[in-house]
Amino acid sequence: MAKIKRTRRLVAFGCSLTYGHGLADCYQENGREGPNPSVQAWPSLVGKRLGIPIDNRGIPGASNKEIWYEVMSTKFKEGDAIVILWTYINRHCLVFPDYIDRYGPWRGSIRSKKWIEHHFNDYDATIDLMGKVDHVRHYLDKKKLKNFHYFADYYITKQKIFPEYNKPEKHFIRNVLDFARDGQHPGAKTQQAFADQLITDPTGPAVGFGFIN
Repeated sequence: MAKIKRTRRLVAFGCSLTYGHGLADCYQENGREGPNPSVQAWPSLVGKRLGIPIDNRGIPGASNKEIWYEVMSTKFKEGDAIVILWTYINRHCLVFPDYIDRYGPWRGSIRSKKWIEHHFNDYDATIDLMGKVDHVRHYLDKKKLKNFHYFADYYITKQKIFPEYNKPEKHFIRNVLDFARDGQHPGAKTQQAFADQLITDPTGPAVGFGFIN
């Protein structure tokens, strides 16, 4: 049996669900996220359980395109395990050399409304997401870096296009257990539940750490 290489660091990508926006240590009175990712968010909880350092690269408000761009722009180290919580499919962005212009239903801008009206449907967005997932998988596999993929948007399961990911253990907690201080994002209990889910996933980042038989 081939020896499992020990994971030295967990690198997490995603949106506000990964960053921990709204949690007690990641909340400002104006509703914006704190300057640093929350230690109550799932990356820190998983890292603590596994006994390894983490690099939380979650971006509040990010679309799957921006998450893909962040992964492709990151310099990884040998022994990194990459865990990506892909975000909601009704988000998009335009990438410029010096900034990223975000689109989404929560933005309220005319451009966001026009994008939703004329350039978005669930089926197309799911196909687009899976293209990014497969690209990232092949890219990280080629670098011999372990990578694990999870999904925040339950609606991609309704498309029934990619059954490989239509499994409960691959999705964020659908019915949140509590809310963060901002009353909008999942709270500490929900973050802990998702961390526990990752730890017990038989094909997840905890494989080789002795938590799974």
